[in-house]
Amino acid sequence: MSGKDLKSMTLEELWELFPITLVDPRAEEWKRSYLKEEKTLKAICHGLLERVSHVGSTAVGTIKAKPIVDIIAEVADGALERCAALLEENGYIVMSRAGDRISLNKGYTRPG
Repeated sequence: MSGKDLKSMTLEELWELFPITLVDPRAEEWKRSYLKEEKTLKAICHGLLERVSHVGSTAVGTIKAKPIVDIIAEVADGALERCAALLEENGYIVMSRAGDRISLNKGYTRPG
């Protein structure tokens, strides 16, 4: 890939850089990862979050899954942009915005 940053890459480029793989269940590892990230999110967006939930295949814990912990963080009314800005200041990358939804990633880097 060229020197593009992650936010400007197409889905095809992102899939090439981060291929989708499935792994055997790692329920305890995924739960620990989620709990650690939940704590981080609550610390960064203190008072702005209504609810944080572990979602997706790693939340099931008993099936093969992409080794990526997906989280939905619901924010208080009017707090979406402020919370997103705080997360960006703390290393999260805004990947997309659509209406009242912002998708952020953490842990992905240009080298893969």
